[in-house]
Amino acid sequence: MHIAIFGGSFDPPHIGHQTIVKKVLKKLDIDLLIVVPAYLNPLKVRSFLDAKLRYKLLKKLFSKKRKLLSLHMR
Repeated sequence: MHIAIFGGSFDPPHIGHQTIVKKVLKKLDIDLLIVVPAYLNPLKVRSFLDAKLRYKLLKKLFSKKRKLLSLHMR
């Protein structure tokens, strides 16, 4: 099984993130793409959006992708 990981703060999730995912799924021979949202960008002291809201938005943004798995933030 070929797995790719796409990490970031996704603060906020936007069409650019969606475009990256679409191109990765189209171009790479992978079975699964895991999107891993960071709780806080290591270069910032606070987030624009609450972590739970960003996670919810990511789930909505990528809900129709079959090869995608979003992980819970810790």
